Amino acid sequence: MPRKIPLLLALLAAAAFPQKSKNLVKIGCIDIQRVIEKVAGDKLLKAMLEDRKGEFVRVAEEKSKALGAKRELLTKEGSRLEADRVKALKEELLKLEEELRVFLQEKSEALRQKEEALSYRVLQAVYDHVKETAVKSGYSMIVDKSSAVLYVDPDVDITDEVIKALDKER
Repeated sequence: MPRKIPLLLALLAAAAFPQKSKNLVKIGCIDIQRVIEKVAGDKLLKAMLEDRKGEFVRVAEEKSKALGAKRELLTKEGSRLEADRVKALKEELLKLEEELRVFLQEKSEALRQKEEALSYRVLQAVYDHVKETAVKSGYSMIVDKSSAVLYVDPDVDITDEVIKALDKER
């Protein structure tokens, strides 16, 4: 009987003061594609991009109309105009074509950069919300469902929580 007392005390101490196991890992998963599609599908985000594209297209159309008007004038009136006037119109036409080409090139690049920056901000917001949700829920690791996960218990899927958090932010 006396041998059982130290063993009993050791078991009671272990139960009273449990050691935190570093091997215990809580893993959650997320359908990151669904989250990104939700964010990218947001009306505000689409409106911002469409507004930028709309202004770009409007200015391009104005420049293109001016170019078309010069071409039409040269086509219709070219045979009745003096050589100097035809030459001047052709030079104006070339100048307008070059301006339009440069404008399209610059604005296309600027729009691409804005979309890239916006995409980065969206991805950063998604990451921040994934991290916040994971920490709040006590997860050690979050994996994407599409990366060779064969089974996921729906209880560890935080996709909806992250989408709700992103919706609250907007």
